[in-house]
Amino acid sequence: MEALNQPERSKALVKFIVIFSVTVLLAIVAIFFDFKVPAKKNKLLKEENRNLQAQISLQEGVSAKMDSIEIYLGRMADPKFDFGTNEEFVNSYIAELKKYENDSTSFGRMIKRSNSNYLQLKVLRKQLRETGGSASERIKELEKELKKTEDELEDCEKEKNNILLKKAVGS
Repeated sequence: MEALNQPERSKALVKFIVIFSVTVLLAIVAIFFDFKVPAKKNKLLKEENRNLQAQISLQEGVSAKMDSIEIYLGRMADPKFDFGTNEEFVNSYIAELKKYENDSTSFGRMIKRSNSNYLQLKVLRKQLRETGGSASERIKELEKELKKTEDELEDCEKEKNNILLKKAVGS
């Protein structure tokens, strides 16, 4: 006994299989993209995170070098510290920072301006130290002259008093 609507049933079965296959394929593709696309995005985000971490570490290193430059520049004007040694440290740190000047971002411009300012400050500290030393020597010389002049003045006053005393006794 065969069914009378066998051709319609066969067509309906083929339609069902095609629609079912398309639906299952669509679900598989959706699941594939649901896992694959975030994995790629996650990979990109991880790479961006690594780049940002590298930048942060670079900037922290540069900041530490800048702090060291400021310390050594501060010591350059102080006669208690060796000027040459501090100048060598400042020059070496500035040379290390020069490699970041070519960066096209604001970071590179900031480093370039900072290096220029550090070099100007180094020259000013050197001048201050040179004039500070000669100024203190000049002050000592002037104090000696003042003491000598005060002694001469004292001698002159004694002489004047002696002359006045002789005039007073002689009259």
